Amino acid sequence: MADFPSFSNCELSFPSFEVWKYAILVHGLFCVVALFLGLILYHLVRWGESNEKKRQRLSIVFAICALVLPLVTHSHLMEKYSPNKNATWIAPFLASTFGFSTFFKSVNVGLMQFPEGSKNNLKAWLAWFVLLPEPIFVKGNVPKASMKDIANRLKCFLGKIAGLFVVLTILVHYPGYSIDKLPLTSSTTVPPTILLHINGYVHLWLICLWASLCLDISALSNLLTTGGMQFEPGFSNPLLESRCLKEAWAERWNLPVHTLLKRTIYVPSRKQGWSRTSSALLTFFVSGWLHEYTFFVHNRSAYEPGKAVVFFLLMGFVMVLESWFWTQCTPLVMRRWINENVPSMCIAISLSILLSGVFEQYFIQSWLKSGFVDAIRQMLPHMMVADGDALYDENEHRMIC
Repeated sequence: MADFPSFSNCELSFPSFEVWKYAILVHGLFCVVALFLGLILYHLVRWGESNEKKRQRLSIVFAICALVLPLVTHSHLMEKYSPNKNATWIAPFLASTFGFSTFFKSVNVGLMQFPEGSKNNLKAWLAWFVLLPEPIFVKGNVPKASMKDIANRLKCFLGKIAGLFVVLTILVHYPGYSIDKLPLTSSTTVPPTILLHINGYVHLWLICLWASLCLDISALSNLLTTGGMQFEPGFSNPLLESRCLKEAWAERWNLPVHTLLKRTIYVPSRKQGWSRTSSALLTFFVSGWLHEYTFFVHNRSAYEPGKAVVFFLLMGFVMVLESWFWTQCTPLVMRRWINENVPSMCIAISLSILLSGVFEQYFIQSWLKSGFVDAIRQMLPHMMVADGDALYDENEHRMIC
C-alpha cells in the first residue's frame, strides 16, 4: 500500500460516453415496459368497479412480473451489451429500481392506494406509475415546477457531482475501495473498530451522494419529458441536517422509497389498528426485504442473504429506542438546551458516525465486492494518483495534471 497521495502526479478521469449510453438505454427499455403496464392498469381503473376483480388479479400479475423481469434479463440483456465488464453493475441496479418501484405501484393499483388525482388523466397517471421520483399531487393536480425549483435541482445536482468527485478520488487510491490506514498515522496501527467506522462513514456518503444524484438526474429528465411537472425531492441532506433518526428516515433519506413504503405498508397497518411503533417496525422489516431483492439483483456475485433485513430491523429498533430515550429519559430543560444550542450538523454527523459501523458490516460490503465503485467511477469525474495497481485503464479518458 502506497502512502496517502500528494497529487503531485495525478490524472483526471472523465466520464465514459459509452457507459452513459448503456445506462440510458437500459433505463429507457424498462421505462417502456412500465409504460405498457401502466396503460393497461389505467384503463382498468377508469372502467370502474365492474372490473375490480380483473384489476386486482392483473395488478398481482404485473407486480410479480416486475420483480421477475430484472432477474431473467440479467445475463441476456445486461451482460451481453455492456461496454465493458466493469460497467455491467449499472444495468441490474437500474433494473432493480424498476422492479421494486413497479411492484409497489402495481400493488397500490390493486388496493386503490394511488395518489388522489393521479387517475384524472392519462399523463398524470403514467407520470406517477412510470417515473421515480413521483409527481407532487396538490388537491388532485400536479403543479408546474417553478424556475426556482429547477435552479435548486440543478444546484443540488452539481453539488453531488462535486461530492462524488471528492469521495471517489479518496477511495480509488485504496485496494477494495476501503481505507486501510490513515494519512496522518502511517506508522501507527489504527484499531480495526475505528477503521470500520471511518470506512462506514465514507461509504455512507458515497451511497447517499450516488442515490441522490440518480434521483436528481431522473427528476430533471422527468421535468423535460412531462412538460415541467413538479416532482418530489429525492434526498433532503440527511447526513448534515438530521436531528434524530426519525427525521433522517422519515423526512430526509430516499424520500421516493419512503413514499412507496408509507403508502403500501405504514398507512394500511395503521388503518388496521396497529400502533405507530409496530407499524414503523413493520415498514423497516419490509424495507429490509425490498433491499434483499435489490441486492440480489445488482450485487448478485457478492450477495449475502439476510444482511439487509438485519440492518433495517436494527435501524428500526434503534430509532424507536432513541425516540423513547429522548422523550422519557431526557430532562425537558436539557432537550430545550440541545434544540436551541446544538447545530443540526453536529447531531447529524454524530449519528452518522455512530451507526456507520453497522452500515459498513451489514449494508455496503456486497456493493463494494460486486463492482459498484468500478462501475460508477466510469460515469463520474475523479482524480487518480499514478500509483500502479490503483489505476484502472479500461475505457477511461485522462488528463495528466
